[in-house]
Amino acid sequence: MIDRRALILGTGGLGASLGLGGISVAGRGDLFDLAEGLRGGGPDEAFHGAEAAIKRGATPEELLGAVFLIGVCDVKPRHVGGKLHCVMMVNSAFQLTEALGPRDRYLAALWNLNDLKVSQARDKREHGDWKLSPAPKAQRLDPAVAAKNMRQAMDRWDEDGADQAVVDLAAAADRDFTMGVLWPYAARHFASIGHNIIYAAQVDRTLARIGWEYAVPALRSLVYGLLNQPSGKQTGAWAAAGEALAHLPEDWPVGDPDQAKSEALANGLVGASREEALALMIAAAAGGAGQRAAWDAAALAASQIVLARSASQVGTSAALLTVHGLTENEAFRHAAGRTQDESLRRRLLLQSVAWLVDVRDFLTGRGLLQDPLPGFARDKDAAGPKTLDALWQEPTPLAAQRALERRPEWLAPFERHMQRSHFFGAQEHHQPKYAAAALSLSKQVAPGLAPRILAPMLPYLPSATVPSTDVAKRSLAALDRAQVR
Repeated sequence: MIDRRALILGTGGLGASLGLGGISVAGRGDLFDLAEGLRGGGPDEAFHGAEAAIKRGATPEELLGAVFLIGVCDVKPRHVGGKLHCVMMVNSAFQLTEALGPRDRYLAALWNLNDLKVSQARDKREHGDWKLSPAPKAQRLDPAVAAKNMRQAMDRWDEDGADQAVVDLAAAADRDFTMGVLWPYAARHFASIGHNIIYAAQVDRTLARIGWEYAVPALRSLVYGLLNQPSGKQTGAWAAAGEALAHLPEDWPVGDPDQAKSEALANGLVGASREEALALMIAAAAGGAGQRAAWDAAALAASQIVLARSASQVGTSAALLTVHGLTENEAFRHAAGRTQDESLRRRLLLQSVAWLVDVRDFLTGRGLLQDPLPGFARDKDAAGPKTLDALWQEPTPLAAQRALERRPEWLAPFERHMQRSHFFGAQEHHQPKYAAAALSLSKQVAPGLAPRILAPMLPYLPSATVPSTDVAKRSLAALDRAQVR
């Protein structure tokens, strides 16, 4: 029988210990072994190692899983934004390429591997080469007891207690139960303009793909990140959402999509204060808008923030900050869809709206948004690109919105181009992270609203005139040598 771990590593042994959460050798899987072979060295060594692993049978999905495991162990999750995007990006790469061929999927995996190496080098400069500490030994507890301990430690902002508690919880319960305990703590704190909920959603989705046996290091990294307080306990929006919760109709249904109600509510949210935004949500619920229509309104409001990026910021790294309202909204919607707690589901919806206000105010205070905020195109019959190719040559969001509304058959090729273009021309990890979130939301909103979610991303996409990056060229050469077609 072929030893798959030996096949991937090219050795008969396990290699040097990766120190991933104190998991015993007997319980280690293929991804840990592959991660050991890619963890050390810089981009060149990693690419050589990946190329060799591909020749021995490593799949794109295994490479992405290995990048994820190395990232949670080697990149300090404080703050959760910044260099930790190499971890948050893993599920975005899975999502953007899952319907594509193997060459595109490998290209995404190698792009992420390079991004990981950049983050490791940055971590070494900024944090002296931080490493996740050895995990405490798991205690055998009833899931309810483990959950209680987890909540108590998180409520106290107790780092050591939470580290022990999450190891115990992961040993006692499955993914749904464990993440159900953690969602409120990912949602409560606006540190790093809200990356906590994004990180939690990406950890949840990546573990769903690679398996719960790899949960311990990822959850320990997540919990350590969630307890960061760079500017104090920024939990005001969470408290306000909790107070507003009591004013929602007791029988508020999920309901069907309602484009008109979603558009009307979104228009009200654009310039609202936190209190006004929450009041609008309560009034909409009382007026017959279901939860799904309210989620769609929040997605529209988030997408309008992207649309409102200041022209002075185009081409700067600061411009990428405007995507966070949408990426956070999508993460909140994911968490709400995963929880079985109806009260939490509603509070996550209210919190997503409260945070949109916080994101907008944060961006406005830094001069990153136009004043007043522009609206979406109203006349879908107005002139726009005549062909899909022309859309890429002149990436104007409002023209794209009109075109996609007028020609809904363009949506599928638009999405496919969006999926394929990133790992050839992406310059920065926010580009694919944002594209994956927008693609996810475009599938969840009322069909007529999808163009308004997708069109504002055009300036963030690698355009047709942008040449392939050096990373893409090196990746393609490696795939040629590995005979991946």
